[in-house]
Amino acid sequence: MALTGGCEREPPAPVAVELELLVAQQQNFRGQLVQTSGTVRGFDDPRHFWIEDDALNRVELVPADFVSEFVDREVTVIGRFTVPDGEQGRRIDVRTIRP
Repeated sequence: MALTGGCEREPPAPVAVELELLVAQQQNFRGQLVQTSGTVRGFDDPRHFWIEDDALNRVELVPADFVSEFVDREVTVIGRFTVPDGEQGRRIDVRTIRP
């Protein structure tokens, strides 16, 4: 008989991935916790933000209020990567963001 203790599982470590690979192979990272780096850019109408690299590989960052103070700054982001079906593009639901 196996005994189970009250140990809690540690959350999974994020997968470190370059934006270029995240964009090119987005289906391979769907639903995963990822860590990536780039420059935060934004647009006011409609208000939205994204992270991009020098080759203009882009992924939206949500929620907007969480990332707005980082516009035009190099950052590292950790969050859940999603590729919704339909009209919306790929995005990262940000858990942490740091310069």
